[in-house]
Amino acid sequence: MNESNIDPIRVQPHNIEAEEGLLACCLLDPSVIDLCIESQIEPGNFYRTAHEEIYLGLLAIHEAGQSKEGEIALLGWLRKNGKEEATGGISAILAIQDRVETSFQAQFFAQEVAEKAMLRKIIRESRVAIEDAYEQTVDGVQITSRLAKLVDLAGAASESECKPVAQTLDEAVEQIQRELSGKEEMGICFGLKDLDERMQGLRPATQTVLAARPGMGKTSLVQLATEWCEQNEKTVLIFSFEMTGSQFDYRYICMRARIDCRRIREGIISAQNREDIARVVKETKAAGNRWIVDGEVDVHQMRAIARRMHHKHGLDLVIVDYLQIAGRTKGMKSEEAVSEISAGTKHMTKELNIPSLVLAQINRESEKENRKPRLSDLRESGAIEQNADNVIFLHPAGDIDDPILRVEAIIAKCRYGAIGSCFVQFNKQFTRYELAARQSESEMADNEAEQAPSGPTGSRRDTKGTSREFDPYDAFKAMQSRLPKDS
Repeated sequence: MNESNIDPIRVQPHNIEAEEGLLACCLLDPSVIDLCIESQIEPGNFYRTAHEEIYLGLLAIHEAGQSKEGEIALLGWLRKNGKEEATGGISAILAIQDRVETSFQAQFFAQEVAEKAMLRKIIRESRVAIEDAYEQTVDGVQITSRLAKLVDLAGAASESECKPVAQTLDEAVEQIQRELSGKEEMGICFGLKDLDERMQGLRPATQTVLAARPGMGKTSLVQLATEWCEQNEKTVLIFSFEMTGSQFDYRYICMRARIDCRRIREGIISAQNREDIARVVKETKAAGNRWIVDGEVDVHQMRAIARRMHHKHGLDLVIVDYLQIAGRTKGMKSEEAVSEISAGTKHMTKELNIPSLVLAQINRESEKENRKPRLSDLRESGAIEQNADNVIFLHPAGDIDDPILRVEAIIAKCRYGAIGSCFVQFNKQFTRYELAARQSESEMADNEAEQAPSGPTGSRRDTKGTSREFDPYDAFKAMQSRLPKDS
């Protein structure tokens, strides 16, 4: 916020010395401008309007490759754009340049400027939210969405932190060791052996998109994953935009108890059915490890809710049902909204280091062309495909009207594994996914051919989980010993 927006009653947070120090460092050392860009310092972050204009000029001459000319190039830009008088001209530039002798404190100055700008933004957004609440011209959801954006702003800086190669190598080696020794636990599972083995579960900090045409039981497969989580003491947060929480649990009870929903509505269930319903309700309540949000919330609110729930309960999985109808910022076009939600949920999974399972619909092209779905069939596919670590398609492998439908689960994208497919079956009576009969020999051969790696392979684990060729930990350590020490 610049001087024209200063609070007339109270002086808002600012640090003029840090602003002048940062601008002086940019004049002395052009590489500091790269630091500012990396730290997401924007012209509007400066409190004083003159400083904002000078920083705009510094960015412009840096982009034009004139940074080495320093104050001369800056003065020329200010004159050309009619800003010389407003900024104080060469005398002001020289005064700023004399503030520091080296650019040693540039990082500190940048942090100070960014922090004070964030505080001013919090004040501004909070004031607008308070006025909206008093005037009651905007609903509460929009007000909380405005405030939730501030939480995303506060977390943005931590996401861009640079890590030295020694740290990331150590983390990678530790994971390799765990996997070779068999100590690495499989991620969150669906409870379907073939699919889980191919995916190795849903891993932390990954986003998995589960996509299909309507009626293929996407929500049913999600409910199977929540059943697995309940049985394995994993905590789940669900954002349900398609149905209410009670509707979700109605279907969940029927799925787990293996009861046809129609029989309940007709009132013709057996005594055993009643016992099964009571058992499922009792077990689910006792587990108490699932929360559901069924209101209209946008992606900023979703991230804020997930952070709070993760802090209080330690989340293991976040589910979004489903992407194309999730809450969106007002006035956004469909494609922009899907892009924002897809990117927001991906950032959330990385920030909280937990997996997310996002449901999505595909267009009708695969049906029209009588073929299996591919990544380009995802609606608004550019953003969804780009942000997803894994993509699973559910494709009917039999007559769509069959009461027990044979389904091919196509792993079309798998960032940390092989693509391919396996078969499951959807029991429509109980809205439950189950293991399908094993593929025929020809199907298995086709699937193996699709997944066969090309080129040379490294060490493989044998049936006992030990490496037959070498221990990669020693190889990585040897490589690390040749790296320069962190100064």
